[in-house]
Amino acid sequence: MNGTPSPSTSPEELVPQGISHRTAVVTGSGSGLGNAVCHMLIDAGSRVLAVDTDEQGQAELAREYNGNDRLQTVTRDVRERDEVRSCRNELLEQWPTPDLVVINAGVFKPDTFDIDDDINWDDLFDSTGRSVVNSVRVFLPDLLAAADAGKAADLIVIGAIASEADYTDSSVFAAAAAAIGRFMNGVRSRFQQRGLRVAHISPGYVDTPETQAVSSDSAEGNEKAEALRPKDVSDVVRYVLLQPPDTSISEVVLLTTTPPWEQQS
Repeated sequence: MNGTPSPSTSPEELVPQGISHRTAVVTGSGSGLGNAVCHMLIDAGSRVLAVDTDEQGQAELAREYNGNDRLQTVTRDVRERDEVRSCRNELLEQWPTPDLVVINAGVFKPDTFDIDDDINWDDLFDSTGRSVVNSVRVFLPDLLAAADAGKAADLIVIGAIASEADYTDSSVFAAAAAAIGRFMNGVRSRFQQRGLRVAHISPGYVDTPETQAVSSDSAEGNEKAEALRPKDVSDVVRYVLLQPPDTSISEVVLLTTTPPWEQQS
């Protein structure tokens, strides 16, 4: 952890950190990790713009909070920067600029070298890489404005342990995840002295609809392995946000005691 107060603002003058009364953007909100983060933030009293391409998942989230003015759901593809800008415009129609962005949009698919599947590989890079870069590009000025004003300002990216550990038939996904980790390091190095807190969370195998959909291809490796739950990851996001204003948790690796790759031997 490292302290990152703005040079022009003492820690005592900073608005207290927390998870209530924030204006947040959460991508990948239709299911799994992003959905759990939305629930955590809304239930704590923050306003959340929930972004996903999953219309059914977004509709279900809206039904759960029917009539709650702390939730906006939008169906957008964050791989397209213009659609991310559209998300921001919709947020500003009702709320002030965001001071918290949690990026969790991405696609996990096994990739192999013996199958000619360029579309799958391209989708992995676009969904895992482009979605993060676009979201940071569009919302970074809002986060910096909050930090410059002495307010809480947090940028959190939920990546994957694949950037650190070897997975069979997941080399393209791992490469994209590792690239995002380096990208976030660059954002942190450039802007942490202005008071922007940047966290990169790398969970291991998480039991989500997406991982369940692909687990049948590698069931032997995952059946006996303990899986993280989406709430485990949202609890880490909560912990990051509850740190003192001059304290930044930069990197988190979250695993069970029996990761899947240790079960494969």
